[in-house]
Amino acid sequence: ILDTGSFDILVSSERCADCRDPPYDANASSTFREAANASNLIVHTFGSGPTYSVRGYERVQVGPYAVENQTFYQIVRHNISAMNKSGSFNAIVGIGPQDGNSSAPSLLASLGVSEFSICLK
Repeated sequence: ILDTGSFDILVSSERCADCRDPPYDANASSTFREAANASNLIVHTFGSGPTYSVRGYERVQVGPYAVENQTFYQIVRHNISAMNKSGSFNAIVGIGPQDGNSSAPSLLASLGVSEFSICLK
């Protein structure tokens, strides 16, 4: 799901027992890189509930555009019903304006995007 209120990328991971399939599997990726503090759980709080995740780096591609070593988070636990096994989505992609407190660039910043629009049909 695209989230205009955040700027991080969070994905359901194979480490999450309650996450929707198919989960992201870092072991199956040739471009995944573990963060130095990968055992530290990070809490992201959304209106629908919190997620608990670990940081990593991955190649992220949107259409023809790709970013190497993009910071992202693998969800290991959550309290968001829409992300459960029977839920409707398995990733949250933040497309909001970047928080000045973050040390990691957002996907939009990494892609060099300063403005965009979305057309819903």
